[in-house]
Amino acid sequence: MNKKDIHNQDLAQEEKKEYKKKQRVFRFLTAAALLLILFVIVFRMMPKNIPLEESDIFRADEVQELAEHTVLLLGEGNYEEIQEYASEDMISVLTKEQMDAVKEQFAPDWGEFQSFGNLYMAEVRQKGVRSAVVQMNASYEHTSITYTVSFDENMQLIGLWMK
Repeated sequence: MNKKDIHNQDLAQEEKKEYKKKQRVFRFLTAAALLLILFVIVFRMMPKNIPLEESDIFRADEVQELAEHTVLLLGEGNYEEIQEYASEDMISVLTKEQMDAVKEQFAPDWGEFQSFGNLYMAEVRQKGVRSAVVQMNASYEHTSITYTVSFDENMQLIGLWMK
């Protein structure tokens, strides 16, 4: 039965009701299927974290060592060495001018590095990309900074945030 048939005067009332019921069920199932597909897409895009120790591609000790090394180099202003293992996107922001401007927002003079504080590490999976993310505190003579440092599967620096 097609749409034209529903308006046919010769159809019984029961047949019209049955047709409308089938149309409602079809619309409901179509909407439910679209919602399910949307849910799967959104779920896949959401980041999923696992402890770095459970990762099958990252070694926690290696990630921690490189993250701490990165923070020490940042404190020293040695951006050239960081650029050697940074991604192409990161190289453009790891310049003396840009990093000095960022550091100035925290304190004009950080002073000497004192110690590392708490350290949290995880593997983050998002949109099929896996990265190691480290959040750590670093204390200097005149300020404290919380760093978030990210590395890709090749241990290239892909993210650096300071707060």
